[in-house]
Formats: sequence, C-alpha cells, structure tokens
Amino acid sequence: MASINEQIERLRAIFASHGFAMPLAQPATPAQIQAVEAETGIALDDHLRELYELTDGSAGAYWLAIMTDELTPCSMLSLSECLSEWRQWLYDDQAAQLAEWGPTEDARDSRIRPEFFVWRGWLPIADFNGGGTKLFFDADPAPGGAHGQMIVYQHDPDAVYWRAASFLELLTLSNDLLEAHFEELMFVDGKPIRGAMPLP
Repeated sequence: MASINEQIERLRAIFASHGFAMPLAQPATPAQIQAVEAETGIALDDHLRELYELTDGSAGAYWLAIMTDELTPCSMLSLSECLSEWRQWLYDDQAAQLAEWGPTEDARDSRIRPEFFVWRGWLPIADFNGGGTKLFFDADPAPGGAHGQMIVYQHDPDAVYWRAASFLELLTLSNDLLEAHFEELMFVDGKPIRGAMPLP
C-alpha cells in the first residue's frame, strides 16, 4: 500500500484530472500534534501524524469520500478543530450519553465499542455538514479492534460504522471512491461544492 504522501499526490492528480486544484493547509508542527495527544491522551499513529505533518486539515475543502449508508464527501479537520470537537463529548459514563443520545443501534461491528455514539477515546478528524457524518480515529476499540481504526458516525438514523484498519487504508479507499464518483461527490446542481477550486 502506498504511503500517505503518495496517496495525497494521487488525490491531487484526481482533482487535477477534473480541472480542480486540491486545497491544502499549512503543515502542523510537532508541538501542535503533541498538544492534541497530551490533552486527549490519544496517541496518533504514524499515518495520521504523516498526514498532519503535510497539511493541517483540508482548509475547509471536501476531499475525502466516506461510505456509511450513503456516499458522502468530508473535509479533514485541523488539529485545533479536532480538539475543539473532542472537548464537546467528554461523557464520563454511558448513562450521561444515553440521557442525551438514546440507545445505540442494535447491529454494530464488534470491533467498535457498543456503548456510545461519541467517546473520549475517539478523536474526530473529518466531517460533513456540521457533523451529520463524522470520521473518528479510534484509540479505544472493542476487543478484536485495533488502535487507529477508522470509524464513522452517521446521523439519521444514528449509527457508527467500521471503515478501515488505519487512516492510510481509509485514504486509499477514499481515493478509489473519488476516482469513481468525483462528479457525484464534488458537484451539486452542476456547481462545485465548498473548496473545489478550478485550476488557474
């Protein structure tokens, strides 16, 4: 499997093949990454660290394709956005979350903790439409899962899906989907969606 940098270059080529530039942000610093890890207690894996050392999020643009119960474009969050969103969901126990969210779905992948829709051991790293779809780096998997697996929350109906064993695998699958469905994902009523910038 190619590296994160190679998949980013592949992503850039996919955008260019449709006449668009792929927006990137400034790289995150080691201090910014360490600050997120220190506050959350979540150690990023090498793949996600490499991504943030290349670009601190997607500058608000959609360049991930995520499949839940439907195909959805998502934007990568900056580290400051990851931390801000993580702070919103500091439930101490299942009862506190049940009071706000209600019970979780019946059939969930066994690699994902069954109790929650959001959890302090899950770092939000990408989303769509204010969180209607949210991608998490799972640092607290259920038995049989793996640290760093990619899981996705989808609203209405609320559910959490397992999507990849790592961010590198997720990005590779996302690029596959973008190659096949770019027009569907990046245009609404014939107009480019947020962050899709024509090449000069």
